[in-house]
Amino acid sequence: MSQTVLNGIAWDAKSCLVLLICALGTLSTDFASQDIHHDGHSAKDDLAKGKAQAQHYFSAAQKRITVCLGKRGILEAQCLFYCGVYLTTTMQPEAAWSMFVQAKISCQSFNWSTQVLPREEDFGSALKRNDTWVAEECTYWTCWKSEIEMHLELSPPGFRILDLWYPDKFPDPPRHTITDSDRSWFFYLAEIALRRLANRILDFVASGHNMDNPQDIERAHENAAEFEQEANDWLGAILAIPSRAR
Repeated sequence: MSQTVLNGIAWDAKSCLVLLICALGTLSTDFASQDIHHDGHSAKDDLAKGKAQAQHYFSAAQKRITVCLGKRGILEAQCLFYCGVYLTTTMQPEAAWSMFVQAKISCQSFNWSTQVLPREEDFGSALKRNDTWVAEECTYWTCWKSEIEMHLELSPPGFRILDLWYPDKFPDPPRHTITDSDRSWFFYLAEIALRRLANRILDFVASGHNMDNPQDIERAHENAAEFEQEANDWLGAILAIPSRAR
């Protein structure tokens, strides 16, 4: 961002990311905004102006998004992901899904997903991740979750088969010592856990079971109870976060 402010908008991925952030920031509104402002104009007028301005930013970003295609890296993944977020916000789900797919592909070169889990005695030092490691994890999981959810929503023709695979490890904490300011990270972690649980349920249902077979019926009941218990455990953990963080 600082380089763009100092040197102006260029034709590179960094400028593309800045433009996408500006577009999304322009679209955002205050939850507490009133229908009528003190000077008499309506909030709808502001919203219309904001959408028009956001589209200008996005159009400029689109002209630069081509520099991200075919490349793998965190900057490229972020550009493609935020492009998908903008398209989702402006009710263009099909185009958004294609951006999320490209963003997830750009994450394939990330180092964290190929690292061996540390031994227990090294776990404390392993939590001291550098900024790149944390950014890679957050970007990957966000792209992964967004692409799957949009795919399930659209069921695009020719892409009916959904890859339900996910890495075994969860994202690492943003820093060694978790504070009250990191409360949002727990919600982020819980959302990923619930998405993984939903994938396991989908995989179980898709595997096919003979409901005329007593053994399959019993197995289905056992798995359903296990899935429900895990969901309730995560729900209880989410509800308990504010009280623990006080």
